[in-house]
Amino acid sequence: MISAALAVGAFSTSALVVGHAVLWRRRAVRRERRGAVEVDAVGALERLVSAGVAGLLVLAGLLLSAAYIGALQRAVLLVSIAALTAVAVVVGGAALARDVAALVAGARRRLFAASRPRVTAASLLVVAAVALAPPFLIGLYPPHGFDALNYHLPIARSFADGGALAVLDELRFPAFPPLAELYQAALLLLADDVAAKAASLLATGLGGALLAVWAARLRDPRAGLLAAALWCGQPLVVWLAGQAYVEMWLVLFSTAGLVGVDAACRGTSVEARQDGGAQQRGGALLLGAAALAAACAVKYLGLVALALAAARLLWVLPGDAVSPRRRLGWLALLFAVAGAGMAPAYLHVWRATGSPLFPYFGSVFPAGDWSPSLVPGSAADETLAQRLIWWVSLPLTVGLSRREFDFAAPLSPLWLPLVGLIAWRWRRLPEVRFPALCAVLYGASLLLHDERRLHHLLPAAAWLCVAAGVALSDLASSWRSRRALVASLLLVAAPGVGYGWYKLSQHGVPPRTDTQREAWLARHLGGYEAVAPVREACAALEVGPEAECVIYLESHLPLRYYLPGRVLGELYGPYRRDLLSDAWRDPRRLHERLGGWGVDFLVLRPALAERVSRRPDAGRFLRTVWRGEEVAVLALERETAP
Repeated sequence: MISAALAVGAFSTSALVVGHAVLWRRRAVRRERRGAVEVDAVGALERLVSAGVAGLLVLAGLLLSAAYIGALQRAVLLVSIAALTAVAVVVGGAALARDVAALVAGARRRLFAASRPRVTAASLLVVAAVALAPPFLIGLYPPHGFDALNYHLPIARSFADGGALAVLDELRFPAFPPLAELYQAALLLLADDVAAKAASLLATGLGGALLAVWAARLRDPRAGLLAAALWCGQPLVVWLAGQAYVEMWLVLFSTAGLVGVDAACRGTSVEARQDGGAQQRGGALLLGAAALAAACAVKYLGLVALALAAARLLWVLPGDAVSPRRRLGWLALLFAVAGAGMAPAYLHVWRATGSPLFPYFGSVFPAGDWSPSLVPGSAADETLAQRLIWWVSLPLTVGLSRREFDFAAPLSPLWLPLVGLIAWRWRRLPEVRFPALCAVLYGASLLLHDERRLHHLLPAAAWLCVAAGVALSDLASSWRSRRALVASLLLVAAPGVGYGWYKLSQHGVPPRTDTQREAWLARHLGGYEAVAPVREACAALEVGPEAECVIYLESHLPLRYYLPGRVLGELYGPYRRDLLSDAWRDPRRLHERLGGWGVDFLVLRPALAERVSRRPDAGRFLRTVWRGEEVAVLALERETAP
């Protein structure tokens, strides 16, 4: 646990220091020569957040380069990151310290000097601890999320073990944009899987600060506070902040891209305000384009954010001061930088599958065994009317209908009135239009997605937090009491904070030792009691030095990460479960089918294991290794009588 916290902290600090040196060193020198003094808290926060994003982009380039040449190793990462950080401290450490001091001074002036009654540091610490403890503690649990255990962490582990990008045809998809998994692989090498899982905390916190900066620049600091509180008030955000999912990285980089493009058009970026001129605003555009490339390298949905950024360059809003000719030049620059940045990730997918957008657009790039249409009853069978009903009803279902999203952690139940508030203020507040329209169009893009999950909507929820923060701030401008603002902050944050403490009460104290970890997983991960027997059976199996134990999972797919050897069995792919649908009644056929895949052990539901074992001659082909309440383990007999 301590090593995980140290690894994530060191990784975050390195990203901040390196990014700040890359972005702000030269501008800091120019400001010093002019004798400029900056104490604006929002400006300092914006510089620090953009520095964190830039540092993560630098580390992304390092990780992709190392993975492509097969040098993704612990020693290489330690030396490279340490060297980058040391150089950055020497070059820009003083400028970073001044920005941190400016942020602290500005925050103290706003929170303490102007407060009546006086706000104390102790009260702020208590509130911060209550709000931030749940995602932090959730991040210290062993990995247990479905997507994390089924493909994100297995892919990250394969990167870390092999030192290079890998293709795993036994997974739901053999390859997809790998950037988030590369971050996880780096932290696996530096610490353990808890660190890889807790890395989402970094993306969540940085993304929340970025939303606050965006809303503050669109309206005022109060809007920034409300946007950040709304982000913290999403139960799904609190839960995924401590999970090894990739959505938080997608939110961070796609939002950074939209903020950069919007700031370039409005002239509201830090560098544009300080140095002036459209030429300096191009720096915000460059950072935004690089961040959008990273978003596309995290997930295909980043391409939607790239399209939205391109539309923003062509959409003239009140307050824009960029000529049409310059907009077209910036559009070409956006696609050039984003295309070059995402190329390594999509080249990896193309080389592995023959399609840069695998498994989508099957009519152009056939998906083969991974086509969603092969799975009966999938979302690919939905009509257009059904999809439109799903989209229109989202403000109601995301917070109130958990059944609609397989009982996943919900979004805030406040979204229905908040969406109404945004619509009410649409004409009065031009500032809400871009983030709100981005959210609407992003949600509409999911109509083309065959597997729609609630966490796919997180970027749209993040941008709606900005629009709602601006609308609430405008509404609160008539409030005379600070207590009303504080009450509204607590109200919008309450659903997420309350849900976080509820999950902590369910899961208990994070385990600190290996014994506690095993006991915790046995309590909270269905079927985990079968992992130890399978490990023992695989250890006793006589295989060659280059061979490995092969296991087929009929159920309890999240066990994939914890089982030894190679684990087959998925919805899609050459080992998909429907290929065995005609074999469960015939042990011989089942043995032939699994034996052809090299399977040694079969993990399945006890009821199904009982039915298979009762078939005539089942003992010639299958042998029971272990049977529990949730899972049974059968071994395939290597030699059977004719």
